[in-house]
Amino acid sequence: MSNKEIDSLQKHIDERLDGIEKLINLSLLTSVMGQMDEAYQFEGKDNQHFEEIKDILDKNAFKWEKEEKHGDRTIVYIKSLEQMSIAKIRMVLILLQDIGQELIPVFQFERIYGNQRKKMLEEHISFYVPDKELHIFG
Repeated sequence: MSNKEIDSLQKHIDERLDGIEKLINLSLLTSVMGQMDEAYQFEGKDNQHFEEIKDILDKNAFKWEKEEKHGDRTIVYIKSLEQMSIAKIRMVLILLQDIGQELIPVFQFERIYGNQRKKMLEEHISFYVPDKELHIFG
């Protein structure tokens, strides 16, 4: 290949990479704007429910991590601040479901042990282990 052909090829590759970078930036911007819109809709929709949920979580050593809006349902990721028994998780789940049927609580764990995992799957309790597994029952 001649130097002229190499330069032309390099220029073409650079243009393509610039185009890909612009598309990635646009995709990220669209994603962030969508998440902000969903958060705003949830926040403005029902502040009273939010306060009730926060009280339940605070009283039971759980923390609201994040939420995702999917149609008319809201998935709420809830992180345990300490090791929890399945009975306590079940109790918090019932309390949260009483607040609203549009709410899907997903319990987040750093790690989950076999017996607890088995019970949660059997009882259709949604849970999430970052970078490993996600089970949502709704």
